[in-house]
Amino acid sequence: MMKSYVLLDSEEQIVDELTASTSQPSPRKPRSEKSPPLKSLARHEVHELEREIILKTLRETRWNRKRAALALNISYRTLLYKIKEAGVPPSVLS
Repeated sequence: MMKSYVLLDSEEQIVDELTASTSQPSPRKPRSEKSPPLKSLARHEVHELEREIILKTLRETRWNRKRAALALNISYRTLLYKIKEAGVPPSVLS
């Protein structure tokens, strides 16, 4: 039960529910829509970190995409996909 509270609810809701459960039974409160789900936050952070690493590697290789792909230990095609996904303008790569 505690694992699901930690993963799914805000700290405030956990405290409220624990306090309420010790005094009297109450129906579960709906999740707050104020903060996005953990999964989407994690996905966003991974994309940002990936973008930074790719840009750093491209700068270090003087924007040579083949050398950058080798340095990142990914295929050239994967690098091209990730560059496009990261939103790096093509003019910078030329």
